[in-house]
Amino acid sequence: MRVVTRFDRWCLSFLFVLTVGIIFSSIVDSEAQQFGAIAYSESTGNYGYSHGYRSRDEAIWLAERRCGASDCRWKVWFRDSCGALAKADNGALGYSHGYGSAEQARHRALAECSRRGSNCRILCWACSGN
Repeated sequence: MRVVTRFDRWCLSFLFVLTVGIIFSSIVDSEAQQFGAIAYSESTGNYGYSHGYRSRDEAIWLAERRCGASDCRWKVWFRDSCGALAKADNGALGYSHGYGSAEQARHRALAECSRRGSNCRILCWACSGN
């Protein structure tokens, strides 16, 4: 019969705490919010997007950089959802955010664009986790 020593108890306690920590951190990571953004340049018509980032600012920064023009500015950001950007023939924009699917986001962006112009088309869409 083996005698449980103070060291054995310490090792078991340490392993228990370590296991709980690993489980907790994986739960927190899986529930972490994800952000995305879409940026647009009025002068060039360029656009950029981002998705899967842990902060709004990070998502916006990358979307503006990917746009590739000096006047790129974010038009929409979204968290744990989808967003889209549409443009009409007259240059009017429509955008959406906060939708559960890309299809819903595109549909809403086209509807917003159609209020301001005609022949709207989707320029870009993204979902924060894709």
